[in-house]
Amino acid sequence: MANVSVDLAKGQLEFIEGLIDRGVYRSRSEAVRDVLRRAEFDWGWKEGMREAADKGIRPDLEKARKRVSRKLLKRFAGVL
Repeated sequence: MANVSVDLAKGQLEFIEGLIDRGVYRSRSEAVRDVLRRAEFDWGWKEGMREAADKGIRPDLEKARKRVSRKLLKRFAGVL
């Protein structure tokens, strides 16, 4: 894992600290990694939906959600 320094706004740091205080995460690093995973998952989903729309496909959203979820769960199986 790489060590990266990030500047956060006061409110962002307070948000992360609050999650740690409530026991949601054990550390700032854990919280930031999870937020990035969630963002990557969300962007992957949205990109898939955009690609489908560009191809004129109106996917069954439940079926598409399951397919995308399976792929992303496999991808993140070792890091969750």
